[in-house]
Formats: sequence, C-alpha cells, structure tokens
Amino acid sequence: MGDLSFPSAVASALINHMLMFGMCCAYGMIIFSEERHSDHRALGVKMCLAAAFVSGGLMSVFSGIPIAIGGTDLNPAVFYGDFVVAIANAISTDLGLDDYSYDDYSGGRRLAKSDKTKYFCKGAHKSLHQSECETYHEELRATVIFAVALSTLLLALLWSVLGKLKLTRYVGYMPYSISEAFLACVGYKVFFYALK
Repeated sequence: MGDLSFPSAVASALINHMLMFGMCCAYGMIIFSEERHSDHRALGVKMCLAAAFVSGGLMSVFSGIPIAIGGTDLNPAVFYGDFVVAIANAISTDLGLDDYSYDDYSGGRRLAKSDKTKYFCKGAHKSLHQSECETYHEELRATVIFAVALSTLLLALLWSVLGKLKLTRYVGYMPYSISEAFLACVGYKVFFYALK
C-alpha cells in the first residue's frame, strides 16, 4: 500500500492544482475588478495561488481528514475586492488624483454596470499625474498585499481557536435568514462580476 500512496498523492495534487488555478484566476479578477486595477489582476491570481499552496500544504500535514482540498474561497475574494476599492479610494484621495473626469467614458454593455474607472491613470489623466499614478499603483499593491495577508492570518487564528474550543457548534443557532442573506449577497456579487 505504501507504493500507491505517493503516486496517488501526486495525482491528487495535480487535480487540486488544476481546480485551484481556474478558481484563482477568477478570484484574482474579482479582487481587482475595477478597470483602473486591471494591471494588478495577475497579482490577485498570484496571491490566491500562494494561499492555495500554503493552505493545501498545511491541510495535508495537519488535517485529520484523508481527503481535504485546501485553497482560496469565493467569500473572502469578494470581500477583498471591497477592500481594494476602499484602499484605492483612500490612496487616490491622499495623492490628489480626485480630479479624474468621467466625461471621457462612454457606457458599456446594457446588462452590466458600467465601470467609469476605465481611464483612471491612463491616457490624458496619466500624462497629467505621471508620478502620482506610479505612486498610486505601488501603494495599492503594497497595501493590498498587507491587508489580505493580515486578514487571512487573523481569520485563520480565529477559526482555529473556534475549532479547538468546539465553539463552531453554536453556528447552528444562527437564524437561517441571516445565513441565507449572506449567501444571497455573495451570489449577487458573483453574478455582478460575471456580467462585468
């Protein structure tokens, strides 16, 4: 049986990688969903792949479940997308990039919400604010990486403590309307990003 365990582990790792790669590509686009952040989508994919690698490795070593797939999840990716928008707005205000005009933008698809940030720090706006736009993107990358890493660490510690103290059983007492509203909100966000 020892001869079959290593090949089966490699096969499982390859299947998990293929599944995670596709999901991480989608999650990277969700995290950096606005057009002004389109240059950072590869960073979002890399962050998700790194999280999948670390969590998959930790689960394979420490989990008592023989079949465990570790990786990123949709719920945090949606919230990280909201983090990015809030961080980006604060940085653009600090750097004086608030003079961005939406007049250059002409609508998009009828069913999708139009993204008016398409020309932010691009074209004429970038030529007016060359150094500020470079600083904006550098600060955005650094701040998002730190925020995602810190929030992931804090949530991992929280869930580990809740699991060790066996407090997760109290989740069953939460009214279904709250959990259904949360899942409906996540579903709405997925639908919204799919149309984008």
